[in-house]
Amino acid sequence: MEISNKRRILSIIIALAVIVTVTLTAIPLTASANNTTYYVASTNGNDTNSGTSPGSAWQTLNKVNSTTFGPGDTILFKRDCTWVGTLYPKGSGSADGRITIDAYGTGNLPLINGNEAYYTASNPIDAAVYLNNQSYITIRNLEVINDSRVLADRGGIHVDATSTACTDITIEYTKIHNIAGNGDDSDHGAIGALEIRPRGYKVMSNVLIQYNEIYTTGSTGIYASAGSNGTTPTNMIIRNNYLHDIGGDGILVIDCEAPLVEYNVVAGSHIRSSQYCAAIWPFNCDNAVIQYNEAYDTRTTIDGQGFDSDYQCTNSLFQYNYAHDNQGGFFLICCEPTTWSGGTSWNSGTIIRYNISQNNANAQFSLVTKITNTTIYNNTIYVPYASSAHIVTQYSRNGVYPDGTKFYNNIIYNLGYGEYNMANCTNTEWDYNLFFGNHPSTEPADPHKLTSDPQFVSGGSAGVGRNTCDGYRLNSGSPAIGSGRLMANNGGLDFFGNAVSSSAVPNRGAYNGAGISGTTTTYPTTQYITVDPLETSSPYDQWGVGPKTILELSTQQYNAASGSTRSMKVSFTPTSTGTAQMHTGSSTIINNIKTASTTLYPQGMRMWMNFTQGTASKFKGSITLFSSYSAPGIGTAVNCAKVAPDANGWVTLYFGNFGGSKKFTQLTDAAMQN
Repeated sequence: MEISNKRRILSIIIALAVIVTVTLTAIPLTASANNTTYYVASTNGNDTNSGTSPGSAWQTLNKVNSTTFGPGDTILFKRDCTWVGTLYPKGSGSADGRITIDAYGTGNLPLINGNEAYYTASNPIDAAVYLNNQSYITIRNLEVINDSRVLADRGGIHVDATSTACTDITIEYTKIHNIAGNGDDSDHGAIGALEIRPRGYKVMSNVLIQYNEIYTTGSTGIYASAGSNGTTPTNMIIRNNYLHDIGGDGILVIDCEAPLVEYNVVAGSHIRSSQYCAAIWPFNCDNAVIQYNEAYDTRTTIDGQGFDSDYQCTNSLFQYNYAHDNQGGFFLICCEPTTWSGGTSWNSGTIIRYNISQNNANAQFSLVTKITNTTIYNNTIYVPYASSAHIVTQYSRNGVYPDGTKFYNNIIYNLGYGEYNMANCTNTEWDYNLFFGNHPSTEPADPHKLTSDPQFVSGGSAGVGRNTCDGYRLNSGSPAIGSGRLMANNGGLDFFGNAVSSSAVPNRGAYNGAGISGTTTTYPTTQYITVDPLETSSPYDQWGVGPKTILELSTQQYNAASGSTRSMKVSFTPTSTGTAQMHTGSSTIINNIKTASTTLYPQGMRMWMNFTQGTASKFKGSITLFSSYSAPGIGTAVNCAKVAPDANGWVTLYFGNFGGSKKFTQLTDAAMQN
């Protein structure tokens, strides 16, 4: 990802009760024996106690931090208790006996408030929970915050290695939130709520991060570096985590050999950072496997993709993932001509297969500079009506373009009007893909191209959750069934868990099962009606008189033409076979008009919609409209009309008049809504 130096201020404020103030200056004491369980309670403990039973619990973090624990020891924090400061116990476990940090009792998770701890050269302890040069430790069932009004190099849980290689670290079932890390820092990616970050670049191996919830961060959610520069098998596993409201990157793995990132959900990342961020991505990794993840609502187009294969990555595999509603797009594959230090850079051998992309903006695939031998096959791409998202976009630095990108067996269901911008890419190959919907002039040649409807069970109907994607299965009779290209080393399974044979011809798209019989295609849950930009500079006093003509208020003209770049979202709810209800939300039609004086004539208003694009055969019979408009001085008018599309698919919808001429005065931005 690119690095910029933009900065802005994030203010996260949370009120918490201060239970205990601690310091970390005590000399560590050795625990009495191994395989001992210690109890800590901020409300009724005492540091003069033995700590070895709930009735004789310790009280402070200072007591825990001043103790060196050994193999088999367990440190239990009482639920419904809070500590302020950093938890930094000393000592390591062993292969035969881990040190375990956990909770006891009933109630809320024990809360560790980091008290605004952040990194400085003189005090590198930057998190609410901190380990350094320690191995064989499990942390579970803690709630962690580290908030501040001032952003800094600040974490929630940080596993460090400044001088010694570390192994066998597990972090699970924790809740980490309100971490005021600086997402605008030049090293923003490494500032994580949960950090495996060896500042001494020592190797971290056998790290397991699972079943954690992370939210409301200033920068990265999970940052996991093995410190190996891709030279050592590191067994970095990140699975079943739920991240939301993340300031910068969601999950970033770096310097790993064969990391595994699976079954995670990143919902809303790049919320605060001004830097280049994406939801899930590896950097400087070999043989990364990113699978069964969901990434959605990634913000901005400063990257902003659901997934990314980045600099210095070789043979990355992305499969069985679901990306939707990301502002930056589905997928970024990128590499600069050189490294940040001027050395040789690369991104080679990325494989993207059996994924589903729905309603992603900007570009489905962004191909950047020095990437080679990328293979993209058996993915299902759904681009909704009126979307301007490109299917493919190329980028170059210093005249270097992507080389050797291959697209096989994909279904591209394109109801938008984006392009295939990759004219300068070299040695690109398209074969056995299905292109349906709009066909821009830049759509590539494909020797075995199909352009007929793939007959999804219910394309566009997926919501939140990988389990909502059944609408992308194929109905019986789909041209995509059994018409694909055999792929070597195909992984053996599709997105839905169906077998993919090494010898039988596969389907196109992410579904490789048999056709679904006896199903009725339902309407997508989201469609669009479009409103174009200004068409003329001539004022009109009333609505136009026919389909696609200009309608106007106070010299503002809009044309409901096809290919619009402005749209109002419309929801469709199936009610019975062959019937749907269309509901427009509170969508502003007239924007940015501060004052106006215009007459609406007694004939009322008319709206035209076209139902031919993509699904004309599904809109037969009458359409019943229920609509209300409100404006200052007019109130609300409601009318119903039963109409059918004309031969060209146009429907003219009449709204009741307002009982005579009315004038708009002091028209505001939201004065006319439907």
